[in-house]
Parts: sequence; C-alpha cells; structure tokens
Amino acid sequence: MQLLIHQIKCNLTQTLTKREIAKKLKCNESDILDFSLIRRSLDARNGLKYSYSVIANVKKAQRFLRLVDVSEYVVKPFHIPMVKTKNNRPVVIGFGPSGIFAALVLAKAGCKPLVFEMGEVMEKRIQSMDTFLSTKILNPKSNVQYGEGGAGTFSDGKLTCRIKDERIPWILKQFVDAGAPSSIIYDALPHLGTDQLRLIIPRLRQMIMDLGGAVYFDSELKDIHIVNGQLHSITINDATIKTDTVFLCTGHSNRDLYQMLLDHGVTITQKDTAIGVRIEHPQAFIDRIMYHHYADHPLLPAASYHLAASDNGIGIYTFCMCPGGMIMASNAIGQTIVTNGMSNSKRDGQYANAALLVQLSKDEYGSNHPLAGFDYLNALEKKAYALGDNDYTAPGIRVKEFYNGTVYLSDFSSTYPFNVTPIHLEYLFGQTWCSHVRHALTTFDKKMHGYIHDDAIMVAIESKSSSPIRVLRDPNSLQSVSLNGLYPCGEGAGYAGGIISSALDGVKCALAYIQRMNA
Repeated sequence: MQLLIHQIKCNLTQTLTKREIAKKLKCNESDILDFSLIRRSLDARNGLKYSYSVIANVKKAQRFLRLVDVSEYVVKPFHIPMVKTKNNRPVVIGFGPSGIFAALVLAKAGCKPLVFEMGEVMEKRIQSMDTFLSTKILNPKSNVQYGEGGAGTFSDGKLTCRIKDERIPWILKQFVDAGAPSSIIYDALPHLGTDQLRLIIPRLRQMIMDLGGAVYFDSELKDIHIVNGQLHSITINDATIKTDTVFLCTGHSNRDLYQMLLDHGVTITQKDTAIGVRIEHPQAFIDRIMYHHYADHPLLPAASYHLAASDNGIGIYTFCMCPGGMIMASNAIGQTIVTNGMSNSKRDGQYANAALLVQLSKDEYGSNHPLAGFDYLNALEKKAYALGDNDYTAPGIRVKEFYNGTVYLSDFSSTYPFNVTPIHLEYLFGQTWCSHVRHALTTFDKKMHGYIHDDAIMVAIESKSSSPIRVLRDPNSLQSVSLNGLYPCGEGAGYAGGIISSALDGVKCALAYIQRMNA
C-alpha cells in the first residue's frame, strides 16, 4: 500500500527528505522506504513555509491511515486506447491548447489526424508580432490571438486549473516530455512563461507528426459541407478535404468562422462573459503585501494574488494575474484595442498586472443574435481605439485618480508596448461599470492594504477573458447537437477558460471520438 500524505511543512531553505515525512507520521525515518513529490505550495500561515504532498511507500502503512492528512493512494491510470475502426482521417481546426491535445490523443490512438491552423508556424508568428510591435502593422491571420500555440503562447503560460481530473497529470507530463521543467507537475501554481512556451509548442507539434499526424499552417477553414445531417467534407483555403470528423478548436475571436457555422445550421447560443482592464502595480509592492518581511527572500518567486468582490449581485474579480510581466497588445483586428498579460518564465519584470473584470450578462448584448456578444465587445474595442488617439495608444488612468473621481488626470507610463492616453473610464464603460469597480477596489484595498496604490494604473480594454458564445454539444457524445461529426472544443466553443482546461477539453473530445469508433 502507498500512502498519500499532505501538509508536510518545511522552511524555505529546507529540502524535503524522509526525515520530514517521518516527523509528520511520527515514525522512524527508516520506516520511509521511498517517496515521490506530487504537490508543493507556499503556506503563509504562521510564517512562510513550503507545504508538500507526497506519495510514500512506508513499512506497515496500514497503521498510519488513522492520522489526519494521510490516506491510501489509489492509482488512477490514464490510458489511450488504439482506434479499431478507421474511416477518413479526423481533422483538427486550430492549434491552440485544445487543438494540440486533441491531436496528440488522436495521434497516440493511431488516427493520424490532420491539423489546420489559420495562423503561422511559431517562428513566423513571432516575426509577425515583432513587426506589429515595431510598425503597428497587424497581420489579421497571425497575431497574439491566432497562430501556433493559440493565445496562450503570448501570455504568462499559467498551467493552473481548478478542475480535478486524473488526465491533468498526463497533460502536464506531455509538457515535460516536450522540455518543460518537471516542477510543473507538483507546483501548486505552475507556469511556463511565453519564452518557454515558444520552444515547447513546436516540440508538441513534432510529437504529433512523429505519430503520423500532419500539421498545416496558413490554412483557414472556409466552409463545411453536410450530407443528410452528417459532416461530409470541408474547404481549407481553396482545397476540399473529405472527412466526417472535425474537432473545432478555433479559440474565441474568429467571428467570421462562427457565422459560417451558424449559416450551416450549427446551433450556437449566447454566453455571459466579462469586461474590464489590466491593472498594474509595482511587483515589489505585491511581494511585500503577500510575503511580508520575507519579500526579498531570494528563493521566493514573484508573488501573485487573486481578489474577488460582489456589488448588488455582480461579480468583480481579478483574473490571469501576471507577476513580473507586461501588458500586451493582443488585438486580432485592426483599429481595435485589446489587452492581455504576458511574462517570461523568470517573471523578473518590475511590474505585476492582472485583469480586473466585471461580469457581463448576455442580456447586455442588445440583440438575440447568437453572435451579438462578439459585436458588443468589438464595438467597445473600437471605442477604446478611438479614445486612445486612433493609433493603438490605449486608454487608461491612475487607479487612485479613478477611485477618487479626480477631474484632471495626470500622465503615466506603463509596460503596454504603445503609449497610454489618460481618460475617464466612464467614457468607455459607462457609470455602472465604474461604480462596480470602485466598490470592488474598496474591498480589495481592505484585503491587500495599499492596493489603491499611488503607482497603480489601469489600461483598457480586457475583453477576451472568455468566449461570448457556446457551440452546443451533446453531453455524452460531445458532438454538436445539430451536426454529426463536429466536436466543438475548448475555450472558443465555450467549454474552457485557460491552457490546461482547454487542453483537457481537447483530450475529452478526442476520447469521445475514440470511444465512438471502438463501439
């Protein structure tokens, strides 16, 4: 029997050994035969320490099951069965997290998937982004939203997920096999950073290709062809590809594609989302608030936080917090402003930023059209562009001036790659949004004293936290409720909200297909 043991505490400078486990179990160190680390987190209660969880082989393990934080470890192996029946090669549209992992599972099952990505291969995508940042000339097909790796490639690369699922360790193991540090498997808040993701994603692509899959870039899904309610073929650029199975992993920004699906009768519904800003603080301030007198400890990572409040039933919260990062220009459409957070693996920048979001009900979209949420958000993104002087300058404001309703606004600098024009956010979001955020800032400042900081700023607009649509699918087969052979998948289809949850949804959809083929 193996034991699962939680809450083993160590000082920051300590290395976890059998001695600390024996102390937790109140046994001899020689009773601990071996152990493996499965989780490490920082515990700020009663002084800053690391808290570990381990799987341990222990002599006469049964006697320790009565202890708190100790239980029998039950192995839940994840197995990908080989496909017995092979029809046309399944197609994956989009090569973000859900597309990558749907394709990887399909490839491991012997399906030899075809993957088509509208954007560019990693090297060219990076060049397109560098061109945009230096010249403001945007490639509408390959940018922060589109291209190999999806939107997560130009982000903090957080691998956290609130879902408990035995397939998540397998997903993390694939990242490790592609070159990620092994610590992502046991760290409570694992992340990779954009610099590591740019190296790891092409290796995941190669893993798929080594198993017989094929990955094509600059390849846009233009149309689908249906015969008697069954997917029959698709058009990629100008070519027709015969297939009866498509995994739709296209992210949350391509309105034209969803309109094409809607025109073919694919059932799409509106979904609530959120809108807001990136709020930026000096990282040293966040470290002091979270770590107290340990703030300058060389072994500690840049500190992160998560805050939430409610105002008359409306949720206001921070999301996608990037320690030691920068605010990124993340638009996929010209003459719009969209922001997001990005950081490298070391998170060694001087500033921290997070999305500060207010829940947005689909009732606010102003139309019953399934894609009205796209239009609502796009109108705000265009308005932000106009308020920011029509040249990718973003509108923003100092947090203290926003909170106090200061009439005359001062200039400030930001990590946002283009300039920021000080404006009153009422001009962009209206009074109600601003009232909710001021209420939340009061709460946040009580939880993190000084959050309304002299050097804190807000830069608009954060509008891509989640998809405003859901492509409806059957809960059992995971196929579209209106089109056999179409698997809506990941964040864009409305079923995920981050790198790991999107990857997991890709795995689930691929397994559902394999199960159907083997039935």
